Amino acid sequence: MTIFVHHVRNVLLRLPLSPRMKTLIDHPAGPLTIFFWCPFVKWMITFANIKDFKRPVENVSLNQQIAIFVTGAIWTRYCMVITPVNYSLMAVNATMGATGFYQICRKVKFYQQGGVDTAPAAPAPAEEKAQ
Repeated sequence: MTIFVHHVRNVLLRLPLSPRMKTLIDHPAGPLTIFFWCPFVKWMITFANIKDFKRPVENVSLNQQIAIFVTGAIWTRYCMVITPVNYSLMAVNATMGATGFYQICRKVKFYQQGGVDTAPAAPAPAEEKAQ
């Protein structure tokens, strides 16, 4: 812990806070550690993926969703074996993996129904004008 964070922690623990709040502040995965902020920021990826549920399935990247699913699955397991066990990071990774799996299922169903990805056509090269 850096000196600044250590100082902030000591100041907060001297305040007249409830014992529960002091326990949260002093916890190894509390708000003064990366273990707290990493899941908080990672929820943004998950929320963006949830927002993509409304996106047409042909515009969903299968490779991206596989990466999101695999990342969620691997990190969910990892969160249970690290010390301290980080349940909030486990929850975000499990949710992220589930949203990735849902998107993969949408894409596979789309392909099974004969769907074809419609990527925008590359612009034609500009023809040179003869002068």
